[in-house]
Amino acid sequence: MKETYKDTYSDITATAEAPQTIVYTYTYRNQIAPTATKEAVAKQLVTATASEFNQFSAVFPNFKERYIYLNSDKSELYNILVTKDDVAAAQASSASSSK
Repeated sequence: MKETYKDTYSDITATAEAPQTIVYTYTYRNQIAPTATKEAVAKQLVTATASEFNQFSAVFPNFKERYIYLNSDKSELYNILVTKDDVAAAQASSASSSK
């Protein structure tokens, strides 16, 4: 992933946080001014990662994902926790809008 996004991020890490949480931290290469709200970013993350999330939560019932986006100066832009309820709500919303 680091190689793929090297022009956007100076660093990408994945660490563990108790209990049963994977923390993905993305540090932007250049200073940016956020153009999306935290809610909009969270919705996009939940939708994009639902399949992966469901695979992990099948094994780890209390599984969560945290996404932290840092500016190049290490100031926090977004800190988003994704839970099973978030994924279920997004999938229910997607299913009802496709009918």
